[in-house]
Amino acid sequence: MAAMILPRTRNLKSAYKTIPKDGKEHKWYNSDEDEILELFEAMGRCRFGIVYSVIKKNKPLSDAPVYGNELYDRMVCQVVDDALSHLGCRDVKVYLDNNRFISTERFREIVRESSVRSGVNLLEVRKRDSKSTPCLQLVDFVAGSVRAKYERGDTKLSIIEDKISFARRL
Repeated sequence: MAAMILPRTRNLKSAYKTIPKDGKEHKWYNSDEDEILELFEAMGRCRFGIVYSVIKKNKPLSDAPVYGNELYDRMVCQVVDDALSHLGCRDVKVYLDNNRFISTERFREIVRESSVRSGVNLLEVRKRDSKSTPCLQLVDFVAGSVRAKYERGDTKLSIIEDKISFARRL
């Protein structure tokens, strides 16, 4: 699971432009290698940070494996905590890609609790559709790259490695 920390969404405008405007939702798994490389090279010239957490579901570091919605909830808590603790500002908007694993209410609760711990002022917290939110599409590519790195040894993440603010293995 990954998050991007942006001072302003316009900082990624040049990267957004590399995503084809064909009405499809572009993600890591449905893009070819050239598209991914072009996107990551454009992202490498932008100003943002990445926070991610990974877990081997069947071999977690803890002795108490968790699955399904509970695992998703814990991962969201961890990534939100890590992202909010690495901000360069105090006012923040937090978006989560639409999914069925966590309710909007629970997501808002997680972000509210984390913002209190981090001293962050929440301007907006909501779930959004990545198809219509280019920034979330970019996060999908980052998350796909992280997964490919740990599952298959893929090296594309190294293109934007200097953007990684925090990485955690659970």
